Amino acid sequence: MSYIQEIIGNNIKKYRNFKHLTLEKLAEKVGISYQNISKIENGRSFFKAETLEKICEVLDVTPAQLVSVEDLPEKVENDNVKPLLHQFIRNLEPEKVQALYKLVLAFQEATK
Repeated sequence: MSYIQEIIGNNIKKYRNFKHLTLEKLAEKVGISYQNISKIENGRSFFKAETLEKICEVLDVTPAQLVSVEDLPEKVENDNVKPLLHQFIRNLEPEKVQALYKLVLAFQEATK
């Protein structure tokens, strides 16, 4: 599990709970299995850009909100975030790198 996956998963769970949605209900609205939503929330799986868009739509959040690091674990400090990101990206499959790139572009656009 990477820190990015953990951050996104925690944020999805936070917003899902805020909307009073069960895993099953969110999965139904997004169009994937509740097991996949559970894996995403627990940082054990990543998702396609299309799934990200649908999750954002259902939860009424922006991609930037899902990658927010407000609740970043204390063990991750600014000095070691870049190496963690590099390690995470090196281990991704090519299609997941493309999905992450789209996510970063959406984040960049949302924070302008």
